[in-house]
Amino acid sequence: MYANNLSRDSNIDFLRFIGLTAIILVHVTPPLLISQLRAFDVSLMVFVSGLAASNKIINDYKSYFWKRTKRLVIPVWIFLALYIPFLEVISNLGLLSVKSFLSADVIIDSFALRLGIGYIWIFRIFLMMMFLLPVIQWSNKKIISNRMYLLLIAVALCIQYVLIFIFNSIEDGFLRRSFHYYIIDCFGYALLLSLGVRIRNINNTEKRWWVVISLLTLIGGIIIYVNYNGFPIILSPTYKYPPYGYYLIYGMVCCILLWCCKSMYERFSKFKFFSYIGSNTCWIYLWHIPVLLLSSVLFNSWWYRFLFVYSISILFYTIQRRIVVLYLNNTSIQQYLL
Repeated sequence: MYANNLSRDSNIDFLRFIGLTAIILVHVTPPLLISQLRAFDVSLMVFVSGLAASNKIINDYKSYFWKRTKRLVIPVWIFLALYIPFLEVISNLGLLSVKSFLSADVIIDSFALRLGIGYIWIFRIFLMMMFLLPVIQWSNKKIISNRMYLLLIAVALCIQYVLIFIFNSIEDGFLRRSFHYYIIDCFGYALLLSLGVRIRNINNTEKRWWVVISLLTLIGGIIIYVNYNGFPIILSPTYKYPPYGYYLIYGMVCCILLWCCKSMYERFSKFKFFSYIGSNTCWIYLWHIPVLLLSSVLFNSWWYRFLFVYSISILFYTIQRRIVVLYLNNTSIQQYLL
């Protein structure tokens, strides 16, 4: 299991808050410019996982894998076990047309953390990152030079390009999906995880270099993108499923800037509102899925939908938390509902 060497970092919770906010924002279909500017959302959440794990030691690998798998998968399965019957009810009542979510294939895909009903795939990413974390922590310790570490990340981005090329040449549907879900996604997001593991412990001088290098890389990426694709620059969803180099580079740059410039928001990160959301992102995210469906009926404005989905998701989770604390305290299921 983990041996935690540091107390909870409010800056990490604040970044989780930003990541969750960006995810919910894109799901309410904002204007194109906003949807592209916030296209670092999933990258940031994976990066933050690396930050949180950077100073933790895994003493017992078997216990670690089992505990973390349960912590990731069981909340999602509990949610799906309640949400799918809910979809069946509203479909039978004729309130919404959701029959497409209720086929056996979609339900199986959902519980397998693939595409399914949508929105659940991010937990597959976290699960795969959990399996890779010990390897990345080992690599982080072995590679002393930060320059060498950055160079290896650059090489890995080139490998990701090769993987994308292979993916685009696969014609068989099953192989194509499997290669996407378990190879390209895994390898691509592992770069964000490794970045988070490393960057937390570099000094201020190196941070400045990382910022400069990342910005230059971003400029180079923009030049290449515009040369091949022109304007406007559309990263998500075009280059997100699976994650292309353009999407990963943008995510890396945003993550590096947000962490290296934390002095700008450090004072605000200690506010209870941010820490509450940042430390409870899992269930707030799950609650936003049914609330998002409801918002599509109630509002046309993306801005009203955003405020509604965000606030009601927090409210529902707060009610859930209160019920769990009052009636399920010290029970085995409590840890999966909080």
